[in-house]
Amino acid sequence: MINFEGNNQLNNKITQLSLNKLEKILPNDKIDLMLKKLKARADFEMTDAGTFKPIVESITNHKPVIELGNISLSIKSTSNLNTAKERILEAAISTKSGEYKIEKNLAQGRREEILKFLNREDFSESFKRFLIDCSDDFEKKGLE
Repeated sequence: MINFEGNNQLNNKITQLSLNKLEKILPNDKIDLMLKKLKARADFEMTDAGTFKPIVESITNHKPVIELGNISLSIKSTSNLNTAKERILEAAISTKSGEYKIEKNLAQGRREEILKFLNREDFSESFKRFLIDCSDDFEKKGLE
């Protein structure tokens, strides 16, 4: 029998250290406020069908300690047809210079599915882990 508990504890400690690093640079309240605004706007502005103005919330990191510049989340329609019901939630993270960017589709589906994804209990923490991964990726590649 193989015991993975030790690895899980180690991974949790590493993740916690990374999240603590992120907290010192980008306070949780800034990230949480961005997520809260996006959720509220999505609930109010996102239509069930057809097009709508893209919903975008972003914050900018001004501290040089972490390799992140602009952090944004957007929700938009996947088509400009009035019958389209598919929506997409996308994250865009840039380097401090803005020269390089990572874009990732976080969720795609109907309005209810996007709202459900945004309201998941682990969404905030998994988004913060994604930010750490992006920062580490930029740092490993020597991008600024």
